[in-house]
Amino acid sequence: MELAARLGRLAHHCRNGRLCSGYPGFPDTVIVGACGLLLAELKMPGRGLESDQITWKYTLLAVGIAYYIWQPIDLASGLVECHIRAST
Repeated sequence: MELAARLGRLAHHCRNGRLCSGYPGFPDTVIVGACGLLLAELKMPGRGLESDQITWKYTLLAVGIAYYIWQPIDLASGLVECHIRAST
């Protein structure tokens, strides 16, 4: 969230998607900027997507929305920043 704000983007993160309404599995993080929108699922190493998350992934990709799965190392490596800059 701090990185997105520092880059001038709006961001929203839901810590516990089970408490949200709507179709389950919605990505954890939404980031929007003047050039686009991205959604990201945050996962710990070794954890895969659940079936509802897979449905969201392919539905979003099918309509051209940037979708990523990020792990903690992706923030440290700079990959998250690259994705934010390129997609938003």
